[in-house]
Amino acid sequence: MSSKAKGKSILLWVVGFFVVLFLVYFLFANTIIKLVLESKLGESYGAEVNIAEFDHSLFPTTVTLKGIALTNPTKPTHNQVLVGEANADVALAPLLDDEVIVNELNLLDVQFDTERASTGEVYRVPERSLSFDEIKSKAQEAVPSVDELLERNPLKTTAAIENAKAAYETYGEGLKTD
Repeated sequence: MSSKAKGKSILLWVVGFFVVLFLVYFLFANTIIKLVLESKLGESYGAEVNIAEFDHSLFPTTVTLKGIALTNPTKPTHNQVLVGEANADVALAPLLDDEVIVNELNLLDVQFDTERASTGEVYRVPERSLSFDEIKSKAQEAVPSVDELLERNPLKTTAAIENAKAAYETYGEGLKTD
């Protein structure tokens, strides 16, 4: 076999691999993401989470979820929350660092304490229901302050100001004498 034919064969295999990879992504990505989301959300929530439909696009990075049902752990025959549709615009770059930044979120047709078609699974039975004040205080503890956010993610403008000050200190005297 000549090197030209061998190179052509390798090229066909590489192109074929990427075509198959693209087809698998195109056909199964939404289903796989939906199953992983249901599993992980249920695991963290402590009860079954169902998502009727999931759709996403990469450019722009948007996510649409329809029929999000969160089982009420204290009353599994009902949903604690049922969201008819959720649309989110997600920042793509932070996803590569395992961070999710939602720029815009629209929740439509939100309902509370609706009856489920079938009893939902409960993975972790809560000890007791939290009061509104307890939920509010936990949320305030969980949500970082503006100062904490700025400390974690330094702004480029702050760094630019520091660089400008350093440059001024370095070259400022020479400019004044000229």
